[in-house]
Amino acid sequence: MVLPCAGAGTRFSAPYPKELHCVAPGITVLDLSLAPFLDLAAGGTQVRLITVVSAAKMATVRYLARFADLLTVVVTYQAAQHGQDLRGAVRAALPLCTADTFLVLPDQYCCWAAESNPARAALDCLPGSGWAVLAAPADDPATLTTEGALRIEQADGAERVVAAADKPADPSPYNAAWMCIAATAEEVTRLPDAVAARGGGAEHPLVGAAAIRVAGYRNVTTPWDA
Repeated sequence: MVLPCAGAGTRFSAPYPKELHCVAPGITVLDLSLAPFLDLAAGGTQVRLITVVSAAKMATVRYLARFADLLTVVVTYQAAQHGQDLRGAVRAALPLCTADTFLVLPDQYCCWAAESNPARAALDCLPGSGWAVLAAPADDPATLTTEGALRIEQADGAERVVAAADKPADPSPYNAAWMCIAATAEEVTRLPDAVAARGGGAEHPLVGAAAIRVAGYRNVTTPWDA
């Protein structure tokens, strides 16, 4: 699992990393983002957490110690050679991605139940398609132009991604936003391209990916979003 935490969070405008924002006593946005994967680990799945940070994110690194009994926690730095955007964070983590890999954004979470863990559903879909996404239905143009946008449709009894683009100028073809991306070990080297800021098309890595719908999606850009 890749967790990009190197961003400055300038829009959040707080003196602490936005992933450490408390949403309830003892519960941060990061806890909610990681909850499905902590559930996987508690059920016996081996989970390695590859956290990508900058030198300014030592508070986040210290916070991750609380998960060390369940997860194998690894920390790496996003440097200039990787690029400073989300694609760069993924590049920084790639040498450590040796198995099926989730890209998990630390400021996004959804509602879910243990008996229907969406991360487990995504893992179950990977062997057939190589890719899976946790997709939040969205019809607000303002949302779709600031997110990783998807169009999901039914195909062969399952939902699939038929188009994808990052922050598209024209949101009209899209009906969902991705919250997490999962890729097999064979496909993971293409993960930076899956989050690249470019138009969607048939060649986009996420086209054909299994889509698992999630509810209660939150993207925490400001304190009020949580």
